[in-house]
Amino acid sequence: MDHHRKNVDAMTDVNKAAVEAIKTIAQHQSQFVRQSFEDMNSMMRDVVGNPQDQLKNQLSKMKESVSRAIDHATNMSNLVAKSNGELYNAVQSHVSESVEGIKEAASKFTTKA
Repeated sequence: MDHHRKNVDAMTDVNKAAVEAIKTIAQHQSQFVRQSFEDMNSMMRDVVGNPQDQLKNQLSKMKESVSRAIDHATNMSNLVAKSNGELYNAVQSHVSESVEGIKEAASKFTTKA
């Protein structure tokens, strides 16, 4: 029973960590989308309000948007990789503990027989 309780506890911890990672990713995605729409809105205002400088402004804003998109993609990739690593390490640690527990139980059983 103790072994099963540890399994349930480990899976609960892993699931909590996964949910937190998903929440963080969703928050970053939401911020990125909001910023992208604000940038598009700003570009449209520039086109309507300042036709002489529109090309220069558009190119500058497009460069900023592309740069921000690349940075965002890199951040999301790093966040996912970090979360996966943490979850993998937690599962590996639990598996190692379980194997040690099984070995210990087997050795006790073998010495009694």
